[in-house]
Amino acid sequence: MGLYAYSEFTSDQGVTYKINVYDSTYSGATTEFSCGADGFVLTYQGIGDERYQPIKSSSITFEMNVPDTSSTLYTLITNLQGGAQGRFKIKIERSEDLGINYYDFWHGVLIPDIAIFEDVPFPSFYKFTATDGLSLMKDIAFDTDVYQSA
Repeated sequence: MGLYAYSEFTSDQGVTYKINVYDSTYSGATTEFSCGADGFVLTYQGIGDERYQPIKSSSITFEMNVPDTSSTLYTLITNLQGGAQGRFKIKIERSEDLGINYYDFWHGVLIPDIAIFEDVPFPSFYKFTATDGLSLMKDIAFDTDVYQSA
């Protein structure tokens, strides 16, 4: 799995984040991109802090500035639209020492069919959505034999 593109930004709280986009079939050079003004937006699904809902799935959205159709970032978009779900993954890293040391903050899978591209001349922003993958496991049966033998 190769690192296709990344963006680094500092929040208004002084925390530095890095958005890494990985492609399971990529092995070329990494491209830096500019993200939207929000950096990324992290959303947790579920209602409140109910006791019966101890695990909540999450998703993020972020925008990528695509300069033109000859850019490797535009190629990323066309590959995402034609690729299988799970091919592209996101890792967000966080640093509180101005980007010297990073640690993992969030991991997820890019969802190809929930992407928005502005119908305006280039340069243009492409809005990505990624999920943490917990909701993808909702149809997998839990094997109680494994739990009881522990």
